[in-house]
Amino acid sequence: MPKTGRGLKGRSQQFAQGAETRMTGVLDDLAEFEQYRIEVLKKIRDDRKAGLSGDEIIAKYKDEVRLRQLTIALAEADSSKALAAIKDLRDRDEGKATEKQEITHRLEKLPDAQLDAVLMSELKQAQEDEDPLVN
Repeated sequence: MPKTGRGLKGRSQQFAQGAETRMTGVLDDLAEFEQYRIEVLKKIRDDRKAGLSGDEIIAKYKDEVRLRQLTIALAEADSSKALAAIKDLRDRDEGKATEKQEITHRLEKLPDAQLDAVLMSELKQAQEDEDPLVN
């Protein structure tokens, strides 16, 4: 038995209703966040008027900042922004990863005779710098 267009039409309407519901939820969330952002900015302005320093304000709102970072990490569609937020959160919680550096001295591989000559030359230069009349 051939399918009629009724099934497809019903699915299209369901999809449209679902999309509309999701869009309404997103808009509600944005409006709520915008209201929250305005309230926080007003509080920060009041804190500044009350004489709080920038460091004091940062300390006061650090939890809100971390929540915003977490929100970005979890909800950001741009993966590079999400990864940057995640990295920053981990660095703050766990400390930055240790960076190892290998340092070699430029004179390390010189034979002893050449090293002695360099040392004598440097010693002579230091003495001349100390007392220019020595030469």
